[in-house]
Amino acid sequence: MLRLLTCSLIVLVLSACGSSATEEPIVFDGQGTNTRLSYGESQYQYAWLSIPASDQPLPLAVVIHGGCWRSSIADNRFMDEFVAGLNASAIATLNIEYRTVTESGGGWPNTFLDVARLVDYLPDLLLQYPELDARRITLVGHSAGGHLAVWAAAREQIDPSSDLHKAVPFTEFRVIGLGAITDLSSYRLTSCGAAIGTGLMGGDPDQRPERYRAGSPIELLPVMAPVKLYQGADDTIVPAKQGESYRTQATALGSQVELVTITGADHFDLIDPDENIFPLLVEDIRSF
Repeated sequence: MLRLLTCSLIVLVLSACGSSATEEPIVFDGQGTNTRLSYGESQYQYAWLSIPASDQPLPLAVVIHGGCWRSSIADNRFMDEFVAGLNASAIATLNIEYRTVTESGGGWPNTFLDVARLVDYLPDLLLQYPELDARRITLVGHSAGGHLAVWAAAREQIDPSSDLHKAVPFTEFRVIGLGAITDLSSYRLTSCGAAIGTGLMGGDPDQRPERYRAGSPIELLPVMAPVKLYQGADDTIVPAKQGESYRTQATALGSQVELVTITGADHFDLIDPDENIFPLLVEDIRSF
């Protein structure tokens, strides 16, 4: 097995690739490259780009981890096995880290801006790496990462006065939300939702209404990119009504949003390469 580990800088980098609180990623089976991309001064502003060896351009999955927007619960290493499964299925991955509410500088608005920055860089990334198929780019987010993935596809709907607004976002991608949180106002009342008011948004909806309008996906409809939501029927962390409400409102406004409920699956089965859902995700990413 060939392992090539390099330290690369993307155009918008502020500092050289240096020390990090995280370890190197699991290396996928077969030949290929793992490249660490830095996009800011914080040790949490980086991503691992993993490209399996192939004689054809590969689809790219931009993987966004969850963990209640808290790295103390989960960081991008939590997605290592999921990423390794995608790599073994001939899918390149960009497993991103971002400043969560646990880190200095995280929360509003920087958690959002970190994800936006990486998504905005995708056109340049595709030019830099011809091994990637520009026609098959998918943002894949789990739980709180699903929130950020769906949100990133709808930034043109944010008020232009906001730093989060993007007039012409990079829309040549689809979004897959795995147990995605799509309504921050309602989710803040659930088990993991305490991180929303106290950390992510800096207040409740009645205190920070403009932030919820700019940061909650259900407030940013219609969405231009195709969105597919997977929900575990036995998910006790993200209620099924999150996906159902989002799909209902989105489709009524003409958006392409699909909801798939997986019988017998819980919140974490959705990112387990050994579960029956995984081949469905692989086919989704390949076929886009």
